[in-house]
Amino acid sequence: MRKLISRASIGITITFMLVITSVIATHFINGAGVAFVKGDSMNPTLEEDTLVLYARVKEIERFDLVIARDRRHDDIVVKRVIGLPGEDVAMIEGILYIDGREYDEPYLHDDRDEYRREAHRIQLSDGEYYILGDNRDNSTDSRFIGPVGQDDIIGRVHRTFQMAGDKE
Repeated sequence: MRKLISRASIGITITFMLVITSVIATHFINGAGVAFVKGDSMNPTLEEDTLVLYARVKEIERFDLVIARDRRHDDIVVKRVIGLPGEDVAMIEGILYIDGREYDEPYLHDDRDEYRREAHRIQLSDGEYYILGDNRDNSTDSRFIGPVGQDDIIGRVHRTFQMAGDKE
């Protein structure tokens, strides 16, 4: 019982410190913030209720984790950047191709593979990004909502914290 109370108080303390740090950072660094992961679209990389710290950046790179606006569902999401402006992005039998070049995606788990049966291809315009969840079988991402604009990317994830009381 004491161990459980101790874990809870540590979790609450860490959360409080992160929120305070985030508030201070937001005042001094334009676009910094904190978000919680909702759902399991980023499993196994980020589990539900993971706390993420993010900051607005000028340059987004392939495979960055980002906080973005999903305007179709009026929501904020955490996803991985797959395609950059101007690129041709294709997913064929679960393999990622960008401008015809095959890319390895080591962050994906092979035990979920429904998405491998589908094929997707898109040519991105200037200022468009293609974002996908790491749990492709359970992610509402650019395959369904289309590419996101540069203005829809709120920030890049810099740190993550698994909250106390989660799975051990």
